[in-house]
Amino acid sequence: MKRVIRLMVIPSAILLCSWMTGCASFPKHRLPDTGQLLGPADASQAVKAGYRFTSGADMGLGARQEHLENIRLQLEKEFADTLKDSGYFATLSSGQGDGISINADMVNYGNALAAALAGAIGGLSLGTIPCWATDNYRVTVKVTAPGGKQKDYVLDDAMTTFIWIPMIVMTPSKNPNKVSTDVRKNIYRNLILKMQQDGLLPAAKKGQETSRLHVIFDIAPAA
Repeated sequence: MKRVIRLMVIPSAILLCSWMTGCASFPKHRLPDTGQLLGPADASQAVKAGYRFTSGADMGLGARQEHLENIRLQLEKEFADTLKDSGYFATLSSGQGDGISINADMVNYGNALAAALAGAIGGLSLGTIPCWATDNYRVTVKVTAPGGKQKDYVLDDAMTTFIWIPMIVMTPSKNPNKVSTDVRKNIYRNLILKMQQDGLLPAAKKGQETSRLHVIFDIAPAA
């Protein structure tokens, strides 16, 4: 039973695809795609920060299972690397450091029963019957500035993974591991932009895109 629970804390779509071919994942785009951040207008204003990162899986009915330590460390590195690469942080250290304090928690949530059924259908049919599973990522963050100013953020995005033999042609570019990483890193970049907009980080270089462009086409019926 303990082994089953431990397996369930691994993101469902990635677990399902670890032993099957014909998997392709697609982001849900609940948050704007930030692209590469340009960093602060004045690099000398980059801030010092300390952070604490926790992660787990929502098992449903209010139950939570913390990620195994090797998984948590991998996700923490992903979080820290994204912050470092932004250029907004002069130093970034794990634990209580100088400057801004960032407490972040990432939860993978979804329907564990639906994911198990999808895996069973995909496995028994050898991928001939299409099925899918969704991994939802909710990141809750509390940021405290040296002067005591605090801001709370909740950011949420997801990806859906389809398991079906024809999807094998899309697997290289839509690999579940790659897409899940891209989705989470985009969440962290959105966090950085929100912190910048709230004055917790210095002003961005000109030209930084902070919102998604929406294009609407009206197509008239043919005469």
